[in-house]
Amino acid sequence: MGITGYWLVEDRVLCLQCTGALTEADKPLLDQIVIGFLNKSKAATVHILNDVRSLTKPMPLASVLALEYLRHPKLGIRVAFGKEPGHEIFTVTNAVDQAFQRHSRNFISLDAALAFLQHVDVSLPDLQQFKHLIP
Repeated sequence: MGITGYWLVEDRVLCLQCTGALTEADKPLLDQIVIGFLNKSKAATVHILNDVRSLTKPMPLASVLALEYLRHPKLGIRVAFGKEPGHEIFTVTNAVDQAFQRHSRNFISLDAALAFLQHVDVSLPDLQQFKHLIP
């Protein structure tokens, strides 16, 4: 398991990279990372771009539903990329959307994820210029 976060666009788009299998034990670290970025941001809304290319198993649904950051007032749209439709991450994402009435999307490619995020928040700078920051 591994969770790292960094600004893709300062104060506006947080990039999360999740690797391996996430468990209940990873919940505090995920909350700490995301809430830390959300609290530091000067923006009213922060979107999350979640790189799940190296994620082998998502956190159990009960653990995800207990994440505090999902209730944060600055949380914007969550966009994940890197998995084919049908992966477990889609089931978890759909359940979170229903439980919290949040909006998220899952894409196979980074380009599609960035294009969607750009479309839903036209106030963002051109996200293609930040693509090189994602390893």
